[in-house]
Order: sequence, then structure tokens, then C-alpha cells
Amino acid sequence: MNDHRASAPLRDGKQRLTLYCDRTGLEVFASDGLTYMPMPFQSKADDLTVGVQARGGSAKINSLRVYELKSAWETP
Repeated sequence: MNDHRASAPLRDGKQRLTLYCDRTGLEVFASDGLTYMPMPFQSKADDLTVGVQARGGSAKINSLRVYELKSAWETP
């Protein structure tokens, strides 16, 4: 995403990422919250894909959980 970068040191040899995504942006928490990076973007309403990519090396995903968040706005 626009080559945003931040230092996110490994903890016990692993990296834990928590990502929150909505229509206007992506928030990334890394290294058990030591690193926070908000990234604004405009998503397409019909694009519900999720992708993970490692650059410059390899990575192993030990666990991946995805949740659909409910709207904060009441709907009739």
C-alpha cells in the first residue's frame, strides 16, 4: 500500500499482526502493539478479497483469523 514502512521488531522470533480494515482505511498493529500504522485508502464496495504477501524472504503463517465487523450505525 503505497510503500508504507515501519519498524516492527520480532518478539520471541515471531511477528504478530492485527489488522482492522473498513471502507476508508487499514490500521496495522505489529509487535504486540509496539508498532501502529494507519493507512488511508478507498476500497471497492464489492471487493471482499484478503491477501498476504512476504517480500524479500519467506514467511510462515501459524494462525489466521478473519472476522466480519458489524456496523457501528443502527440500520432500520
